[in-house]
Amino acid sequence: MTLPSTHKNAGFHIPDDLLSQTYDELKKVANILLAGERREHTLQATALVHETYLRLAGQESVRGMERVQFLRIAARMARNVLVDHARKRQAVKRGGGWCRVAFQDFQEDAAADSGRVVDILDLDAALESFADSYERQAKVLEMRFFGGMKIADIAKVLHKSESTVLGDLKFAKAWLKRALSRGTGASSEPPATESEAAL
Repeated sequence: MTLPSTHKNAGFHIPDDLLSQTYDELKKVANILLAGERREHTLQATALVHETYLRLAGQESVRGMERVQFLRIAARMARNVLVDHARKRQAVKRGGGWCRVAFQDFQEDAAADSGRVVDILDLDAALESFADSYERQAKVLEMRFFGGMKIADIAKVLHKSESTVLGDLKFAKAWLKRALSRGTGASSEPPATESEAAL
């Protein structure tokens, strides 16, 4: 395991135990997220994880924070890093595919499903639209997709049962896949499984 070389510089407040507990997890997620990118892509998995830690340390102190809460915030930061990187590429080069990510689940007892490769800006827009109506379900998907968090950990963060989190995840994935297949993040019609959002 290689930790960010600057994690002990002035202004950093991430305890070593949190780094050691979460680095490998986030690196694994980053590798999966960027699996759809070209080999020459400028943002590599290690750089994504390190930039995530930099933003965590620079924006708020995580001293004394539990591992699951740290991963929750790391998931949001990783999403922001990917979106910011894609927007910078967009400003330099016109065309599609600024940063593509593999949209798939992280199953605990089986290999991840095949998923699909999507543009991160399209995914981010769809998630923002989804969160307007389904805030908790959007948080579940963000923690699972960008943080690779286990169902039990997400349930702990949200103070919900694991069955509720599973229902939220299923509903969120169905909504997002439908919105992305239409090429928009503004789909207002929920999928047939909308009742699961009320769990």
